[in-house]
Amino acid sequence: MLSQPKIVHLAAGDGRSFLALSDLVTFKLTGHQTAEKFALFELIVPPADGPPVRHKHAWQETFYVLEGAFEFSGQGDDGVSYAVQATAGAMLHVPGSVPHGYQNVGAASGRLLVISSPSGLELFYAELGVPVADAVQPATTLPDMARVMAIGLKYRIEFL
Repeated sequence: MLSQPKIVHLAAGDGRSFLALSDLVTFKLTGHQTAEKFALFELIVPPADGPPVRHKHAWQETFYVLEGAFEFSGQGDDGVSYAVQATAGAMLHVPGSVPHGYQNVGAASGRLLVISSPSGLELFYAELGVPVADAVQPATTLPDMARVMAIGLKYRIEFL
């Protein structure tokens, strides 16, 4: 017998948070809560920051800009390179296995709401990141790229 899905409610600022690379990642829903269908998390990205290199993985990702200005770039599923500017209210969907990256191009920290499908990408962030007690953005440090690459390999994330 399957268990009944449970309603999940989080107040603003709630959720498990990790400092991963230099982004503050706060899980809103994990695969455990969605029968592995998707994960939902918030990213707070410092100015002039984002993933250190373009990457690709099997997960589909939908990015919704809550605050700030971002540039999303990569190679589309048609093989053509792209760069898209996005501000609050904009959305970008990246199919699985499509090379992509993003950078906060604004003067202040920006916020993204990310849906990854199916779930599992949150496990990468949880293993890579350092747990933080609250949603205040901790000081950033340069990531240990050898560690990032090793954990990425475990989750089949290819850094380009």
